[in-house]
Amino acid sequence: MTLTFHAANSWPPSTEEALAAAAKTGLLNETHTVDIKRELPAGDAANKELAADIASFAIDGGYIFIGVDEDHGAALAPVQLDGLAERIEQVARTRIDEPVNVTSASIASITQPGRGYLVVRVPASPRAPHMASHRYWARGDKTKYPMSDSQVELLMAQRAAWAANAGDLLLEWMAQDPIAEKSRENGHLFVVASPVPPRERFLLPVFTAPWLDPFKELLSATKRAGPQFQPDFPDSLSNFSRTPNGWAGSSYAVFVQRDGGRGREDGMLKVEISEDGVLRLMCGRATVDQQHTPLDSTRLVFDELCLGLTARMVSLAGRVSEKAGFLGSWDFGVGLTGLTSTVSAVQWSRTHWRPENFYPDDRYSATTRADVTQIEASAGHVVEQLLGRLMRALSCDDFPDVKRHFA
Repeated sequence: MTLTFHAANSWPPSTEEALAAAAKTGLLNETHTVDIKRELPAGDAANKELAADIASFAIDGGYIFIGVDEDHGAALAPVQLDGLAERIEQVARTRIDEPVNVTSASIASITQPGRGYLVVRVPASPRAPHMASHRYWARGDKTKYPMSDSQVELLMAQRAAWAANAGDLLLEWMAQDPIAEKSRENGHLFVVASPVPPRERFLLPVFTAPWLDPFKELLSATKRAGPQFQPDFPDSLSNFSRTPNGWAGSSYAVFVQRDGGRGREDGMLKVEISEDGVLRLMCGRATVDQQHTPLDSTRLVFDELCLGLTARMVSLAGRVSEKAGFLGSWDFGVGLTGLTSTVSAVQWSRTHWRPENFYPDDRYSATTRADVTQIEASAGHVVEQLLGRLMRALSCDDFPDVKRHFA
């Protein structure tokens, strides 16, 4: 995939002038996250070397700059761009086990038509370590090296612990519901997203004073086309505050509940962004009642809201990655309460079908991990991983209104 990178700190460079400036100031010196290559020679040996480079970067993420000469002080040396990005993507898909998702951005030379530079971004892979030429590879301060068996085992154990942490974060967030279970009239939706690996003070450089402006900007960047639902962010968020861990926006209903009042439960929405990058959402309208008569109603899962707000949170994680220059993966978790005896709102609205078999459990939860390229390509894949099982259980996964959220 070839695209243009946009980051708040202008990294990586996207013009020849910016690339030259980065070389001059030492930003293109080889580090744990930066590799430079004068060119990519033809032949199998070069493809094997490139595969090992990509596999080594897939642990923590990094950039490979092609068209920059290391032997001459990171001097710019434009290369032929035609077919280069496609070759690199092919190597990443066929020479590495498991394949690694990479993205490339070309920078045209001002003086040499058809030539320029290629910036290859290798995100931190949720499936790392990856094997190339029958070895697992990692990256040191400046170069790659083959991993020992003990290093591979340690990394796999770390990633398993991070995945378990996502489930713990979800349970912890669900326990903070401001409405006591016995007082709830609706089912509630909870979404969490956590950067992998976890990073302390991750977003402090992004939330410079005044913090409210970047907070609102991040939330607004997640708006997308499609049917509207309420509550939704950013429009439903009217109260903004600092939290012990970061920043939050909430609807008036949450504000009233916090002060001991009785706000409208179906208007309750809260979004938190922590300094360490953890994202949280809570909504009081996961289920709604469709009243037929004063004595007869059908309890519905509000599919559009659950799917839409989950997609918003996936998009928010992508936006945070972009603003912070983060190349890692994200662990996502979704939880719903109050599901007992519910049916799909999408299905009911289309057919007015009142089934005899209702969803049997009170709660639903799921977690998944995705890298930045998967998030950027489409939030739908992540949403399907999180809510597809619930939609299938509700027999509404084939409805267009649901399937479009998985695209």
